[in-house]
Amino acid sequence: MVQWRCCTLSGTPKTESNWQVLPVISVSDCTIDKLTWGPGESLVHVRTDRQSVILSEAQLNTAFQAPIMAVQTAPAEIMIYHTEKQMQIGLSSPFRVKGVSVGGSTVLLWNSKQIMLYDIDVTMQASVLSQFTRSYDIVAAALFCQSHDRVVAMASGAKIEFANKQGHVQKTIQFSEEVEGFPTCLDVCGDFLVASTSLNFIKVWKVSQDKPKPIGAPRKFEGLEERSLGEIRSVRINKTGTRVSMLVDQRLGANGQPTEGGALRVPDGRMFVYDTDSDNFLTYAVGKSSVPVAHFWDASDGRLLCCEVVPQALAYDGEAQPPSPTAGSMEDEAKNQPQHCAMTLFVANSEQIHLQDSIPCVDPDHSVTQMPVALMVPHVYFARQGETAESSPEEPASSLVSRTVLRDFAGLENMDEETTAAMLNFSYHLACGNTDEAYKSVKGVRSTGVWESMSKMCVKTGRLDVAQKCLGQMGHARAAGALRACLEQEPEARLAIVAVHLDMVDHAEQLLKKCGRYDLLNQLYQACGSWEKALEIAKTKDRIHLKPTHFAYAQHLEAVEDVQGALTHYELSGTYRTESPRLLCSMGMTEDLGSYVEQSDDSQLHRWYAQYLESKADLDGASREYKKAGDWLSLCRVACFNEDLESAQRICEDSQDQAACYHLARHLEAGGSFKEAIHYFQMAGRVGHALRLAQENNFDGDLMSLALSADPQSMAQAAKYYEQRGQPQKAVILYQKAGQQKRALELCFSARLFDALRKIADDLSAESDPAILAKCAEFFMQHEQHDKAVHLLSISKQYDRAVQLCTEHDVHITEDMAERMTPDKGSVDATSRSEILQDIAKLCKKQGSFQLACKKFTQAGDKLKAMKSLLNSGDTEKIIFFAGTARQPDIYVLAGNYLQSLDWHADPDIMKNIIQFYSKAKAYDKLASFYDACAQVEIDEYRDYEKAGGALREALKYMAKAAGETAESDERVISLQSRIALVDEFAGVRKMAKTEPDQMVAVCERMVSTPNIDSAVRTGDIFAQLVEYYTDFNDYNSAYRTVERMREHGIVLTPYLDRALLERIYGAVGQPLPESEAAPAAPAADGEDVDEEIAEED
Repeated sequence: MVQWRCCTLSGTPKTESNWQVLPVISVSDCTIDKLTWGPGESLVHVRTDRQSVILSEAQLNTAFQAPIMAVQTAPAEIMIYHTEKQMQIGLSSPFRVKGVSVGGSTVLLWNSKQIMLYDIDVTMQASVLSQFTRSYDIVAAALFCQSHDRVVAMASGAKIEFANKQGHVQKTIQFSEEVEGFPTCLDVCGDFLVASTSLNFIKVWKVSQDKPKPIGAPRKFEGLEERSLGEIRSVRINKTGTRVSMLVDQRLGANGQPTEGGALRVPDGRMFVYDTDSDNFLTYAVGKSSVPVAHFWDASDGRLLCCEVVPQALAYDGEAQPPSPTAGSMEDEAKNQPQHCAMTLFVANSEQIHLQDSIPCVDPDHSVTQMPVALMVPHVYFARQGETAESSPEEPASSLVSRTVLRDFAGLENMDEETTAAMLNFSYHLACGNTDEAYKSVKGVRSTGVWESMSKMCVKTGRLDVAQKCLGQMGHARAAGALRACLEQEPEARLAIVAVHLDMVDHAEQLLKKCGRYDLLNQLYQACGSWEKALEIAKTKDRIHLKPTHFAYAQHLEAVEDVQGALTHYELSGTYRTESPRLLCSMGMTEDLGSYVEQSDDSQLHRWYAQYLESKADLDGASREYKKAGDWLSLCRVACFNEDLESAQRICEDSQDQAACYHLARHLEAGGSFKEAIHYFQMAGRVGHALRLAQENNFDGDLMSLALSADPQSMAQAAKYYEQRGQPQKAVILYQKAGQQKRALELCFSARLFDALRKIADDLSAESDPAILAKCAEFFMQHEQHDKAVHLLSISKQYDRAVQLCTEHDVHITEDMAERMTPDKGSVDATSRSEILQDIAKLCKKQGSFQLACKKFTQAGDKLKAMKSLLNSGDTEKIIFFAGTARQPDIYVLAGNYLQSLDWHADPDIMKNIIQFYSKAKAYDKLASFYDACAQVEIDEYRDYEKAGGALREALKYMAKAAGETAESDERVISLQSRIALVDEFAGVRKMAKTEPDQMVAVCERMVSTPNIDSAVRTGDIFAQLVEYYTDFNDYNSAYRTVERMREHGIVLTPYLDRALLERIYGAVGQPLPESEAAPAAPAADGEDVDEEIAEED
């Protein structure tokens, strides 16, 4: 039969992962055809073709009071075990046992109606002491000794009855049903009894006297805000009556959170402890998806608790609710612990619980699951499941019961009680982090074995400080010295050093993995001879030491004479070029060495083998290997040694190897072949040697080309050689290349080498010697090389002389020359610098370099002259930009005047800039004149009198500003006002042509006869308006007469009337079209000329 448990805390399970499979139950040899759940007590009915079986789920009960242990092995079978004699017997009960309890040498078995007492004598023989029944249901029962009597405590209904071994009730403790509820669980340990109730109250009594004495008030199992912490399903009390451990269930609602009356009851994954002294609840989370299923206290120490933990997916972890209003919670999640284990816990004080050890619940000898049944320091006792208790008293107890030594007591199982107590105190204080108290508790111990055990305990618990003291006490000088010498920062790494010296290699491995020190773990594996592990960790975690690991392994293989393996790992370590040949030579395997080298393409390996063959006088073989290695120097050296110069020269020519060429050159020099030696010295890049040979042997033809490719020192030596031999031209070139310009110039002056001097002058800079610069400049002035003289005077900072020279000899100034003649700021005083810049600017302006003149005037601070120079250049874009940056009224006016000389009416941007510049300069009269010019353009070009009127009004506005307070009497303002009136009147006439034609004709006739009408409205436009009106109404006679009047006034017709219109008019009246006439000379305009003369500056 297979069972599954739902493992979702809320909602309906949706996938297979929401179900946890439970252990398989073998029911019968026959096939099962039906399963049925029964009512109450977790019953299930199994039907086969031959029988029906009813299975009942029940937890096996255990009880212990030293030295007697009782373990239920079947529904009606009990195994009794004596811990001192290590003997066991079996008891068969006449009823299904619901609970078991031990008191002294008496064992109590009970179910809901019956009580049976067994007495165990010193020979491990069991006899029935008494038996009695009750008419009511017994919920829980416990046995304890009072003086020399056995007392049975029985919980039923709302009371606990205390009966003697015959079943006679002697005392009763009554419970309040409404407040406390009914007692549900009982436990006795030593002189103390604890009970939990259906309403989750906890009550403790001291039962050593005739009358039970309550210990404190009843305590409700609740936390903050009187919120329930769960439903108690099991309680155990320690020997001193100060702490009560509890297993708890939670009732969950639909949302998976604890709710009173919830439908789903699940076990809580926490161990709860009630501290009677502080009246606080403590918790310890045993691990995610794990629950405690059994618990018991140590038989002698009230601080040590053991609980059995099993994996269960359907568990409440309690993260959403703190357990106590006053106490803290120490929750160590044992991530690396086995799933099914026995945890031993120290309840340190009223606020903390610490993990002491975790022991797997698997028998390592039989590979079967076992359950913890008792804790008696230094052992935890386990019972294997699934075996019977059929045995004789003489049968060794190890057949069913086993014991495991606690981690902190390993190797100390046979200590006396005093040492055991000291070790337990040491372990307790160590778990609490109290180092001083831990050391004090064992200070009087003299056993080296105990100190060694404590050292190991410190390694397991990670207490390095205490471990150091323990090493000193046990006299382990080597471990203590290694620990002091260890400079690692990680505490785990230092602990690993201690673990290695205490033969705890596995723990050292785990510690190094924990702190991530895989380099030290690699060393540990190497020291232990675990080379496969060392190589694996080097490949995956410690790659920086991969090659050293291969090298160490190769050395190990070499030591055990595994030549092939050593060669392989020397290659992997990258040291095979030297180590592999050394290994083969040391082993006398010269033939294998040759084969090994031949199979390799490594040049260094071939070079090593060539040197080896050369040392054995095998020069032909060495030459072959040198060639394979590409070692041309060695190959050339061997050829020279054999006086095979032809081969040596061929090697150098083919390889172009400088070292080989140098070796051959020295060999040829020694043999007197100087020409060839010079050639190969040059190929080797050793020009100094080639020059030395050329000078020593008077090879002048080769000397110059060699010197030009040599270093400055060699060039200077060659120049001196040429100078001594009367060849100054070559000497000057070499001196200049070598950077000795002064010597080169002196030689030029002395030898009158003008061409060379000019070339040198081009390379001179401001860093050159001022005396040299002045001397060269004087030389060029004498020979009328004025441009070069100016260049040298400029870089020698003789600015005045440079400018004077340019002026006197009309030297054209380029931009680079002008920059060189410009003094740096701070090099001369500001006044002198400005004068020099002014002189340069005037000269540039005179030469037509207007933009350069503008730049220099600007640098001199005279922006007005700079602007005038720029105007001469005609660069509109730069003029606009300069005016915008100068921000001076005079410059704005000059820019505006210049822009008016352009085709401004065709370019809106120029118009905008003109208006902007005049406005910024506040030149309102200029601005008024410009708007007047705009109005005239609108009239002359477009006959648009409306726009002309608008422009004239703008002109009037700015003219009034220019006139100031006398604007009303200013003639210019009055003139503009009358012109505006005439222009507006004529603009209105053109609109009256369709609405009031007669009025329009009368106005036009009046305007024609108005004196000086042409100052505002062109007479031709007035006549043209009349002609167009008459033509529109086909009054060609009137149109003809008007045209004739225009001719009488001397007005050219074509600007006002098109030829087609004239042909139509003259054709309608039968008159020939007159020939075109030249326009009469127009009277001079009264307005100011916009062009302003720019006075030339000297």
